[in-house]
Amino acid sequence: MVDYSKWDNLDVSDSDEEPQPTTQKTNTSNTTTKDSTTPASQALTTKQTHPDPPTQADDEADKPRLSPTLQEYANIHPTNYRASHEFLNNHPSLIDKSTNSDGILMKEAFLLALQLENTPEDETLHAKNKADGKNEERQSETEKNEIEEMVRQCVHQALLLQYCRLVSPDGKDQSAIGGFFMRLIMPEGYGGSASGKEQGGNEKEKEKEKGRQRELLMADVETRAKEIIELAKEARAEQLREHLKKMEK
Repeated sequence: MVDYSKWDNLDVSDSDEEPQPTTQKTNTSNTTTKDSTTPASQALTTKQTHPDPPTQADDEADKPRLSPTLQEYANIHPTNYRASHEFLNNHPSLIDKSTNSDGILMKEAFLLALQLENTPEDETLHAKNKADGKNEERQSETEKNEIEEMVRQCVHQALLLQYCRLVSPDGKDQSAIGGFFMRLIMPEGYGGSASGKEQGGNEKEKEKEKGRQRELLMADVETRAKEIIELAKEARAEQLREHLKKMEK
């Protein structure tokens, strides 16, 4: 379980060398695997329409949140396990605990969830702005759904790193990591269907096992994502309450 209280002052760099602080703005890039991203994942690399809660410092908003490598990994579609496997084979340092890549992705999920206009304080702020004659655009349900999807995607990719670390702590045991991904992709691995004899009694059981692996992962993703969205909602409400107090002075 990620310790959310330790999300402040996280190093957001990642490389095959010992991690160093990132000093330049993140450059966006697409994964090399065809159809490995979705509109929601591509939006991770773009500026959000709605800003973070008004009390966030401007200089904090200008800091890069993900390194280019971690951004590219985060953009891989959650169901494209082949692409994730290939990417982690080429960047095993993401799995290593010392890079804290899963924690950084969880923090990114939290920061994305902070953008959701889902608190009573949001309604109060919109009402005050309307009364003051400010013509502002409300966050649509479509936009909210897209943000929630991005939160789930970051959580999913973070959990993949945690699961891989269980079988290879430093990310360099490609055989163990490959076995984990093969259980997610297909019971016989990348090579196609099993032989006729294996397709008899074992195939159904193998298919069930693959289904169980995915179900466990997706259930974990939903639980963590809901938890993060709830934490972000509480944090946003508190920030907006402080902002509303300042408006009344």
